[in-house]
Amino acid sequence: MKNNLIIFGDSFSTNFTHKNDVNESESWPALLADKLDMNLLSYAMIGACNGEIINRFFQEYKNIKQDDIVIFEIGFYNRVLDPFQNTTVAIGYDTRFSKLEMDFFEYKALNLDEYIKQDLVKMEFIFHYLESIGVKFYIWCIDRNLDFRSEEHTSEL
Repeated sequence: MKNNLIIFGDSFSTNFTHKNDVNESESWPALLADKLDMNLLSYAMIGACNGEIINRFFQEYKNIKQDDIVIFEIGFYNRVLDPFQNTTVAIGYDTRFSKLEMDFFEYKALNLDEYIKQDLVKMEFIFHYLESIGVKFYIWCIDRNLDFRSEEHTSEL
């Protein structure tokens, strides 16, 4: 029985492009799973914010076995979870919301730095959990380079 390559992320971890002309079998997760001779379990979601990616991990973590490989993408930080509509809001450029709604998310509902710190605490828990069960995992970040063990983050976690 083959082990699993398990992907968590947003559209950058799927076959989605602005033209949407990449077949699923030609996406990087499918090509990597083929190269490693593993089954692909992709839980990546187009347009997902980090909160949705984290939630998806917590829905699926019981299916991860020791010999599996997990790739966890950290998406854009300006995408936040709208708890009222259960959708992602892209702070600064989301045209689905009025200026009043965007002001609510950007200025009233959350402090973006605190929101990011909350996601980082949850991610750190996920990575410690994967380490504790002996699962190989890799992290990649689309927004910027992140060192979870740097003084900047660990002093606040």
